[in-house]
Amino acid sequence: MPVCNHCSQIVSCRTCNEHHQPVFSIPRERIQEIDACSDCTQDMKRSLQERTKDVSNLKKTVMCLKEQLNFLRKLDSKPGSDQFRGDVTFVVESGRLHEIVQAHQFILASKSPLFRSIFDPGMHEKLPATIHVYDTSAPVLRAMVNFCYTAEISYNHDVTPEKVLRISHKYDIPELKCNAETVLVQGINQDNLVHTIRLAHKHDSPVLKEAAIAYFETHFADVKNFVIDSLVK
Repeated sequence: MPVCNHCSQIVSCRTCNEHHQPVFSIPRERIQEIDACSDCTQDMKRSLQERTKDVSNLKKTVMCLKEQLNFLRKLDSKPGSDQFRGDVTFVVESGRLHEIVQAHQFILASKSPLFRSIFDPGMHEKLPATIHVYDTSAPVLRAMVNFCYTAEISYNHDVTPEKVLRISHKYDIPELKCNAETVLVQGINQDNLVHTIRLAHKHDSPVLKEAAIAYFETHFADVKNFVIDSLVK
């Protein structure tokens, strides 16, 4: 074991003491505990320097990714606006009214296996496509298209996480579905617990289902009667 150069007192390092096995009995009063011996201190300094370097590189990578993301988000016209033009047109039917939402096939195909199969050039000649939509509102469809371009979505009265979960499941856009699931999980409570479980089952969301079950188990005493009443209705 190391010895203090000043008082010849035997020193025990708290950091590596478990690795030192003394070959003779040492009186406890002669042992001075320190946080780290010289060897451990040098190891810690090297480790700190390496971690500092890693953090610095990570910050540079994050900044680079932010710049790339900002570049990719630069659009002359926002997807879904009247000035935006693409090679695929969604016609949102609502009774006698209909609204137009445009996008680009290659963007949608890169985000969704379903769109990739629809726009596969090997299946047919590449022509401007028209898709009629009857079960989704125009604001939700615009939000979906905008997400495919920018990876951003803003929820409001017209664009709710539940509606986004539905459309992301329908068109098979995993990242958008994950976004909606995250918001829905955070909002689970006694009032919407049963509805959330049904929603998870209908739109094939294991994440939402597991979160709802976990909430039920954690708050069982408080919600059991409410859940039973809801299931009976």
